[in-house]
Amino acid sequence: MPAPTSKTEASTPPVIYNLFPRLFKTIDDWTAYVDTIAAMKFNSIFVNPFHEVGGSKSMYAVKDYYRLNDEFLPAKAKTDDFAPLKKFVEKCKSRGIEVYMDLVINHTANESVLISKYPKWYKRDANGQIAHPYAIDPGNPSNVTVWGDLSEIEFEHNPDFAGMIKYWDELIAFYQEIGINGFRCDAAYKVPRNAWEPLIKNARKRSKGAMFLAESLGCTVEETIALNGSGFDYLFNSSKWWNFEGSWCLDQHDRFRHIAPSISFPESHDTTRLAADQPGSVDMQKNRYVLAALFSKGLMMTTGYEFGAVKQVNVVNTRPADMAD
Repeated sequence: MPAPTSKTEASTPPVIYNLFPRLFKTIDDWTAYVDTIAAMKFNSIFVNPFHEVGGSKSMYAVKDYYRLNDEFLPAKAKTDDFAPLKKFVEKCKSRGIEVYMDLVINHTANESVLISKYPKWYKRDANGQIAHPYAIDPGNPSNVTVWGDLSEIEFEHNPDFAGMIKYWDELIAFYQEIGINGFRCDAAYKVPRNAWEPLIKNARKRSKGAMFLAESLGCTVEETIALNGSGFDYLFNSSKWWNFEGSWCLDQHDRFRHIAPSISFPESHDTTRLAADQPGSVDMQKNRYVLAALFSKGLMMTTGYEFGAVKQVNVVNTRPADMAD
């Protein structure tokens, strides 16, 4: 089966505003902020996970992909009522802005509705228990981070691989029907090419403008290279951490550009705020933003950067009051 072709060369590069949901009271507030985002000349909005979550309350611990996080809903709205989200998407479209969502399919919450329904979809440890995803620090292999609130999906030896791909495909189609046609694929390197290929290909059959962005930070060079041919339009790059000493960032850029062009950012929801780092000046804010814009074909900015917010956002604890910090 031929690999899906990228649409990037024929499309306008994404200039993305990362709307971090926990900095707003409700989805209606997202909608109200669209005019401000449009005035800043962004052509795309990426929203972190807005689905119903598990016990940890992390936005990335999804319990049910077909229900909305009740923390983001207007009063009296139900979690299976997508009207507020549709209103937001319609407002974005009216301002010429595309909407991207996080596609988190490498893991679920421990409380996921999928665990009882499809137990064989999950990776197991030596004791037969569902495994938790983890990451090893490349600079210090003894430093291992385990996400105990998450259950890891099994792709390599899944006896129901076809059924699982059908589920994810139908999920993408559901959100495409709402009007969301861009997908930031969380930890894309955790999902093999033979899964991404049909998902991306089918999405493009439904909509030629479907956009897929691979989040591939924090993985090995080999894991990034393995994404080649999957059909991704863009990768995210590591220029945010470049201090202009050494050539590693340029080397990565040259090595990965045959896979897809890349997107830079001066800060993200996973990093400290640039305004909180030394020297914390307006000039530094401007300079790193310019670097991100010049270094890559695409650009992303997180909510709060526009006014120099200093408090790092958190996928569990951030609240709207933190917008002013």
